Amino acid sequence: MFGKDKKEKKPKSKARKIIDWVVTGVFVALITGVVVVQIINKTSKNQFVLGPQYQKVLTDSMSPVYKVNDIIVVEKTSAADLYKRVNEKHQDVDLSFKWDIDGQEVSMTHRLQTVTYSEEVQFDPISGVGYHYTFVAHGINKTSEWCKGTGGYYDCTNQTQTFHEDAIIGRVTRKSYLMTFATSIWGLLILLLVPCMYLIIASVLDIFKAVKDDDEVPANGEVVGEASDKPKDPLAGLSEKEKEKLKKQMLDEMLGKKK
Repeated sequence: MFGKDKKEKKPKSKARKIIDWVVTGVFVALITGVVVVQIINKTSKNQFVLGPQYQKVLTDSMSPVYKVNDIIVVEKTSAADLYKRVNEKHQDVDLSFKWDIDGQEVSMTHRLQTVTYSEEVQFDPISGVGYHYTFVAHGINKTSEWCKGTGGYYDCTNQTQTFHEDAIIGRVTRKSYLMTFATSIWGLLILLLVPCMYLIIASVLDIFKAVKDDDEVPANGEVVGEASDKPKDPLAGLSEKEKEKLKKQMLDEMLGKKK
């Protein structure tokens, strides 16, 4: 058969397809998850949406339990539950709460020292908000840079906060090792750049393989991908003398038929 020889391209193996799907799925899920968490935390104003909140530790006041840049999981809780945990169960409770620093409201995480309850409604003299529960929290790192004095000594009294139930954000239940790793430099390199580089390299290799297959020379000597409009000359392998002889024989046969 003359003309273009077509070579079938081998499809990707099943293992290669599975790897591509897994890498792409992890990459998309990670990006989507980080974006969703960031949007919710920025727009929810400390309201719980789609489960617990994830907060980043910014100071060393809770070290070594929570170090700077750790991601902690904060779950919704009630003042009554906190009162029971501290006073009846004698548990260590780490609480995330709203706190005012230089006129700006921030979220802070410290360990509860005491929780008191008043049956009669009390009113905050500044905000005028009524409350029943009073909370006192404190950082556990007594040598924190947060409470370091100008003279080089540590005075951690400024790590103590007193507030009421209206300031509660939620109870810290654990540190998220996955989110902490994912938001670190090495985590970003491994979970984002590695899958991205894999997809790029795999795509480049596929392109080179496709180009190589198109330019490959088959065993019959014809170049794959080069189409010819002219049929192969059946007399190409004969000498000029043999061609003349063959033409003369064909001419004699044609004249003989006409007679």
